[in-house]
Order: sequence, then structure tokens, then C-alpha cells
Amino acid sequence: MSNRKEIVTAAGSLAIAIGIGYVMQSSEAAQKMYGTEGAASAPAVASSFLPTSQSGLALGLEATLASATTFSEDYSTPLLAGFEPLAEGHTLRPRARPSISKADCEVTATAQPTIGAMIHVKVLAPCLDGQNLTLHHSGMAFTETTDARGQLSMLVPALARHAVIVVEFENGDGTVLEADVDDFPSYARTVLQWRGDTGLSLRALEFNGTDPVWSGAAQNLTGVTNGKNGLMVRLGSVNADAAWTADVYTFPVESSVKYGKIDLSIQAEVTQANCANDISGETLEIGHGGTILSRDVSLTMPSCDEVGEILVLNNLVSDLKVARN
Repeated sequence: MSNRKEIVTAAGSLAIAIGIGYVMQSSEAAQKMYGTEGAASAPAVASSFLPTSQSGLALGLEATLASATTFSEDYSTPLLAGFEPLAEGHTLRPRARPSISKADCEVTATAQPTIGAMIHVKVLAPCLDGQNLTLHHSGMAFTETTDARGQLSMLVPALARHAVIVVEFENGDGTVLEADVDDFPSYARTVLQWRGDTGLSLRALEFNGTDPVWSGAAQNLTGVTNGKNGLMVRLGSVNADAAWTADVYTFPVESSVKYGKIDLSIQAEVTQANCANDISGETLEIGHGGTILSRDVSLTMPSCDEVGEILVLNNLVSDLKVARN
């Protein structure tokens, strides 16, 4: 991909509310500027889940059966835990499972403010293990999945000093959380969100640097709290047409040890899923005092002959200017 030329494409193929610049990047310079897009990876601050290997599953099953085997008093009739005793002429049948009350299935959650104007969200839904849920906060939405115990634990960047988060499962169950984030005014935040597989991502180039900050790069949360760098978090781990994903960029404007300009841009990779199709997203810019500016983004992707190319969309989000403190 490094030996391909840069291609400048007319901005007329974009259907957006404001004027933008549109550049297809595939050169070595572009890779240095915007990074090389790989498989999407969850940010370090979000929870992740590892599948059980086939071999591990088999070993676990054998161990369970071995430990569950007992014998009756005459040491001749094997019994399996979880089954009724074997009566003559009858087959093994499972014991009746205890009924689960409605209260036991109630969705509960907590929201605890933490460093970096983040909110530690914990969701417990005992009867909704492995289920998709969407979290809504100040116009932002992202879709996650509960683990095998019906739990979710993750950090969510606050978009308001008094944060309200709505937790919504696909079956309509859910709850509402609130948290007061006292250090919220100390941080500037910009959000790019979309639905489905669009190939979109948000990028930040800090103070004329050469390494972009994006969700696929290594993140430094400590640097955000001591004013040394920004942070890009990707929220949303579900790959489905109806699932929401959001990139959130955070910079510590009040404690920054650097000053100058942070260039923000949107990137769209041409993939088999989006080529020759219309894609759309939305930006949220959190201004001084907590006001939120929202802009819609929509464009028609190049043909499938261009799979692997990258579109760089300029002027869709405002750059950040960090003043000397």
C-alpha cells in the first residue's frame, strides 16, 4: 500500500452540511500521519472478554463430570449430580431448576466518578448474560455486551458535569444512572459516533506531532491526568448493523504542560462492507460550559476497486487550541 500514489478526490461526492476537504491517503506519509488501520481493538480503559478455547472447554467438562459422579450406599448405582436418582425402568431426568423471581432478574447499575473526568459504570443483569445493551449519555450512544454472568464494567468519558446515563437492553429492560463529575470542566472532549460498519474513526495530531492519537494506538491515561497528552477511547464492542460505536477524544486543557493547536480529523477506510455505499455519522463537540455542538456527517464511499484506501475528511470537526496556562 505504501507504493500507491495519493489521490485527490472532488469534494462533491460528500453530502454534508458544511464545506470539507476530502483526500484519499495511501502513501507512506499518510500512514505516518494517520496510522495504519488494523482490526478494531477495544481501548485499554474498556472491559474485554476472551472466548474459552475448545481444549479448555473439553477439559472443564471432563473435570465436572468426574467430580459430579457419586455412588449410592450399595456402591453399585452411579448417580450424577444434577439428576434425580435412577429408578428401575426409567431414564435419567434433570432435577427441576429453582424458579427465578422477577426481583432476581432486575437490572441494577452504578456510576462512580473517577480520574480524568471518567465514570466507572457497572451493570448487573443476572438474567441477561451475553446480551447487547446500549448506553446513552448526552447525545452519545454505544453498544456493549454483558459477560457470562450478566455483568459489564467499563469507563465512560463524561460529557456533562452532572452526567445522566441511560442503560437500555434490546428487550426493553434497563435503568438510569446519575453522577456528578467535578473535574469535567478541566477537559475538552470531541466525539465521533456512527451505527454499523462504516470504517469511520477520529484522529488527533497534537502540537504538530507525527504520531496520531487514535483508538488503535497505545493510550496513556496517566498522561491525561497530569497534562502531558490526550486520550482516544473507542466505546462499543458489538459488530452489528444496529450497534452504535463512538470514538471520544479527551485533552486536559486546564492542566496542559503544552500549548498550541491540536488538529482533529475524520478518517474513513474503504472496506468490503462500505464500498460504493452511503455512510453517515455524527460529531459532538463539548464546548466551554458544557454546551454541545452536533453535526451530521454523510458521504458516498468509493467503488469496491478502492478497498484498502483511506479517505481523510478535513474541517468536519473543530481543531482544539490550547492556551498557555
